[in-house]
Amino acid sequence: MSRYEFLGKRENLRLHRKAVLAEIQSHRESLLAACSIVNDAEDLDGEYIAVLGVKLSEGLIELKGIDRKIDILTRELGDE
Repeated sequence: MSRYEFLGKRENLRLHRKAVLAEIQSHRESLLAACSIVNDAEDLDGEYIAVLGVKLSEGLIELKGIDRKIDILTRELGDE
């Protein structure tokens, strides 16, 4: 793979990282709103909170994988 291909792949990963990060932040804000201390415990929607938690966890796992790939490409390019 040429240097330009590595650079293009890394840039695509950085753009994808921004999208994943925005999704994570959205899930985090929704989760915080759903778990608001203003709400009574019996008013919490446990299923919704669980789904948000799973989506947040999956997003964080994906973000870590993207970061690892970006780090590898950066090392390969010698841009550390």
